Amino acid sequence: MERKAIFHFYLAHTPYINNWDLVDASAEEIIGGWLYAQDLTLLHQLAKSKALWERRIAIMATFHFLKRGIWEPTYQLSETLLTDSAPLIHKASGWMLREMGKLDARYLRHFLEQHAYEMPRTMLRYAIERLPHEERKYWLAHGKKTNSSPFNLPLTQKAGQCPAFFNYKTAATQSSEKTSLSAPAGRSTNSTIAIGALSPGRKPHLRIRR
Repeated sequence: MERKAIFHFYLAHTPYINNWDLVDASAEEIIGGWLYAQDLTLLHQLAKSKALWERRIAIMATFHFLKRGIWEPTYQLSETLLTDSAPLIHKASGWMLREMGKLDARYLRHFLEQHAYEMPRTMLRYAIERLPHEERKYWLAHGKKTNSSPFNLPLTQKAGQCPAFFNYKTAATQSSEKTSLSAPAGRSTNSTIAIGALSPGRKPHLRIRR
């Protein structure tokens, strides 16, 4: 109950969470941590908010999922925020995309194939920061949508999908008994609950960059 109360108190006072360091220090655990076993509709609503800091809260909350090998919330919200006009959102989205690429660079490359040509420059630069030099040059010069790049490995999944789908609430419950999430066969039809899981891997190294 205490965690739930903190979550609702936080949402009721977002006008006072009004700078990047407050958002970045809190959204991951308070919002992402609570929604880890919940419907993610709220994140999509926050990402469309008129309030800058609520939009940043939405994308930064996905850090909680990335640290547990779940990348699709980051992918989806970054798509929503592509047309955002605020540099602080460009930086946060690019940062989270870079962290997604640490889980598996193929998913980042799929995003870039679909959106590099329309990404705000700051978002793109943040997203590709850890890629090899020649690849960064390629994406910076990229001028149109493509279904493949010289740097990508084949994927049978469409961009934005995962190698397997699972019931999110079931997986979240099971995760308390395991060190990482595994994805049983099957596919959920609820896009707000079906979240992709990557193969278990080591926890990504987190380097703060705003």
